[in-house]
Amino acid sequence: MWKNTTIAAGAIAAVMAFQAAPAQADAWIQFNFGGGTGGNVGVGIGSGGGQDNRLTCNEAQSILHYDHGFYDINTVDCQGDKYKFNAWRQGSRYRVSINAYSGELTRVRRR
Repeated sequence: MWKNTTIAAGAIAAVMAFQAAPAQADAWIQFNFGGGTGGNVGVGIGSGGGQDNRLTCNEAQSILHYDHGFYDINTVDCQGDKYKFNAWRQGSRYRVSINAYSGELTRVRRR
């Protein structure tokens, strides 16, 4: 009896060890605090796994600020394949377009 119980317990443990891990859900919370006179504050809450791989508007603003040095960033349009913002850099105002999927700047025009 003891031998059968031990074998059964070992078999159950082996099956449980090789089960596929449950799918992991990606979740994020993001806080953005922009500088400049506008003092933009953005909060993003979401989850991964969707079919739409576009950046959020807040993520695009973060890329403009942290990767390209823009500040006082104001959203013009955050829909479609490219997002548009008015922003300042080195004392000049710009209209900036950013690819919604890759985060690459597609247009930077001085205003």
